[in-house]
Amino acid sequence: MSDPFKDDLYRLAGDDLSASEPVVLSPTEQTASEPSPDEFTPAQKAVLDDPAVRQAIDAGKPARIHRLLEKKLKACADPEQRVVIRELLSNRRLFIQRAGAPGLSRVNGIGHCLMGRTDFDPRDNTYIATLWFTFLFIPLFPVRQYLVRDAQPRGWYFFGSVPMTGGPRIYGRSLLVGLLLVALASAWTVYRTGTRADLHVLNALDVSVVVDVGDRSVRVAPGGHETLRVPTGDCRIKVTDSGGRVLDEHDDRIPAWKKLVVYNVLGAAPLYQEKIHYYAGKAPGEVKGNPNDVTWLIGRRVVVFDTADYPFKQPPRTIEMDAKLQVVERICVDVAPGGWMASLRYMTSGGDFEKAARFLEPVAMAEPDNLAAVSLAAGFARRSRGPQAAADLLAPLLKTHPDSVDLHRVYQDSLQAAGQVEQARAIYRKMAEEQPDSPAAAYLRARIEQPEAAIVLLDGLAKRFPKDVYIVRARAWGFYVLRRFDEAIPAFDQLADLSEDEFDSALRSIYALCLTAAGRGEDALRSVARFVDAHADELDYELAVIYARLLRRYPNVYPAQDEEYVLRKFVMGGEEAPPVARFNFALRVRGGVPALPGLEQVEDPTARDMLELMMAIADSPDRAVAIVRKGGDPLLDTLPEEHRLLLLCEAGRLNESALVDRLASRIYSSSCAPAVLRAFALEGAESPELADMVLNLQAVLDFARARRAQSAGEPADDQLAKARADEILPGVVSWAIDHWPRPAAMH
Repeated sequence: MSDPFKDDLYRLAGDDLSASEPVVLSPTEQTASEPSPDEFTPAQKAVLDDPAVRQAIDAGKPARIHRLLEKKLKACADPEQRVVIRELLSNRRLFIQRAGAPGLSRVNGIGHCLMGRTDFDPRDNTYIATLWFTFLFIPLFPVRQYLVRDAQPRGWYFFGSVPMTGGPRIYGRSLLVGLLLVALASAWTVYRTGTRADLHVLNALDVSVVVDVGDRSVRVAPGGHETLRVPTGDCRIKVTDSGGRVLDEHDDRIPAWKKLVVYNVLGAAPLYQEKIHYYAGKAPGEVKGNPNDVTWLIGRRVVVFDTADYPFKQPPRTIEMDAKLQVVERICVDVAPGGWMASLRYMTSGGDFEKAARFLEPVAMAEPDNLAAVSLAAGFARRSRGPQAAADLLAPLLKTHPDSVDLHRVYQDSLQAAGQVEQARAIYRKMAEEQPDSPAAAYLRARIEQPEAAIVLLDGLAKRFPKDVYIVRARAWGFYVLRRFDEAIPAFDQLADLSEDEFDSALRSIYALCLTAAGRGEDALRSVARFVDAHADELDYELAVIYARLLRRYPNVYPAQDEEYVLRKFVMGGEEAPPVARFNFALRVRGGVPALPGLEQVEDPTARDMLELMMAIADSPDRAVAIVRKGGDPLLDTLPEEHRLLLLCEAGRLNESALVDRLASRIYSSSCAPAVLRAFALEGAESPELADMVLNLQAVLDFARARRAQSAGEPADDQLAKARADEILPGVVSWAIDHWPRPAAMH
């Protein structure tokens, strides 16, 4: 006699398992044997006799029966009844629901796949398998579970779906929770990325600074690089030095969603972006030798990069590339070595001196005790906007740093160049009176006086302050300017004993000239050779020129050394000198050469024009003046100082006032005002300020006086002899004396 509950369950499952047609994923037809579920116990019948369960059985909804039993299990407090319910739920065949075979296909591991084997029944070899959605062959989501039986050779008979329980359900729910957490974490990361940015702070100054961005702060050492996590959006950025003095303060914006954000303090770091090209084979001919594209980003505070494959690190020499690609571009962002000086060299290489002046002003404000920063800032301000601009730049700095002797020295030179000599003397005479025991005040007062008066003051100061480096150096310089070489030499020796650092490359040049003028030329050569061997990296170009001139005059001291040796080893750092460098050095060392073979190899138009102009200066002053008259100011700025002064004097002799004005504003190493130089060149007007110029420029003035005398039909031998003596080592003036045509007498 059949059990009514059992019959109902079989009916819900499709009347009879053996009567249903199985769905086969195999060409082989098979039938499943009729399953024989166990008889229900009285306790099980009591559970199934629940009205809600009975209603679900009558409605033919096995999935609902399963859910009702699960709900009943959770609400049941009777331990024995809970065991009975679990037994019913564990037999999932009781809740089978007819379903067709699912689609089983995957492309590259993405699709649906039947996996697993649970609740195996040996009577008919059926079991429960799980249909999974897979991604890259990894099961991600359990879709449904089916009662199946294997079909040969590769397939299954599907008898219907069963409620999902056990591991797949837990796995599926856990995966959903995990994905939700991942999504939340990703959303949080995206949010944080949009509201925060890693700001790379670069400090190319020679002093440490503190950078405040909003409420965040970081200290950056000289030449340092720090990273600061800051909010994105509008912010206030303030830069202060270690003493709290504000160096820069402005409103800016930190953008979101950018690959790299950089804050360059005062825009001083030599920041650059370089496009690196990687080729699958040999680089094409049109890019060979210069395949990379470099963009300099100097002078900008906040710099943003959408792409930066190699931020602040060396790019690899090779990379792995897709076989289909012939060239791959990568972006490198980095800082060139050399600090703010490297940035300045880049700016001046393009001839933009106004931009260089604007760049240097905040650097000088940040480093008022740095003589290089202050003097360069004043020099470029004078070069681009005139002498008064340099004095105006330095005046506020002196108010905040009144004890900086180097700052006062540059300020004095700027006042003199601006034609305010008497005002400068009044300022520093008053300072010396107010500070009678200050060696610095006394030195600054002596420095602004005429050489004859200055040396008297310095002699007295040297007795009072014998170890003051400034006084000893000024005294040695004063003897040199006054041509008292025998007294200058021991004064320079005293300076070397006090401070080797102060006895730099520029002063070594003057010392060598003093030794040569005193008849000790071989000692001068040995002194320079020892210095350049010990300080090859610090060698000044002017000292290299003097070294080569000494080798030409005294060839037996170092027979293996010559002009080419100096150029290659000390100027070019051991590299082969290109034609333009070789020709320029030869012109500087010799003053001129009859011919320069290979000049056609010079491709740079500016360099070629400069060399042609220097050759013209050597033997054809009229042609040189004509070239300068037509050429632009950048051409003038490429010339050495004595060449510019020589052209200035010749243009004045020819009464070319416009050219004289152009050249007078470009005699930078002199503290003379342009008006003084203009008056001398056009009118022959003498001024006490001219006597304070270095002797190689004094030699030019001597030669100019001789040319003016010759034009007037007067003898000029004494002036020419004095010009040769003041140049000490033959250069452009001595060459001009020997090679320039004698000017026609003007009546």
